[in-house]
Amino acid sequence: MEIQLHVTYHAFGLIEDGVDWPIEVPFARNGLISPFLGGVLLHTGIHSGHVRVNAVSYSSVPPEINRSLDWETIAEVTTRIVFGRLRVRSYDEDPGLSALSVAGPGLYRIRAYSIGRDVEVDGVNSTTESYRVEVWPTAEEDSIVYRTNDDYGRQVLQFVIDDAGNEPSGKVVDGAALDEWV
Repeated sequence: MEIQLHVTYHAFGLIEDGVDWPIEVPFARNGLISPFLGGVLLHTGIHSGHVRVNAVSYSSVPPEINRSLDWETIAEVTTRIVFGRLRVRSYDEDPGLSALSVAGPGLYRIRAYSIGRDVEVDGVNSTTESYRVEVWPTAEEDSIVYRTNDDYGRQVLQFVIDDAGNEPSGKVVDGAALDEWV
């Protein structure tokens, strides 16, 4: 399902019904996506405005990395869903889409893709950013960064390193900044 979603405060999420928007936004230790109990937040370049979101659910691991666009950042995280209805929403908009959590409560893997976050960082604009999220049940818990090739993601990542004083956790595939597909 593809939608235009209004975002504020540099984020939108996949958050399950019955879970409130986090008061403190978790850090994106991969520059793009932050897991928390009951969902994930995706960090947008724009402060407020519309982004394109394509959300897809699978019953098992998707066959391969999506290459439909020249995605600038691709990362995976795992989150625990307690109530069983994970859906796309933002701080001020709930488009009422179908649940992405096909197996009910449990662990879910979310692979997130982004492009266009550098176009108008901190701005308020019409749609310049696009996101794809793929969701499936999992037992895997490590985070993975497949590609990070946008300046905004690097800024978010540097903020995490500076604030915490250490490197982000998780696995990086073939280096910290990939300028080619892995």
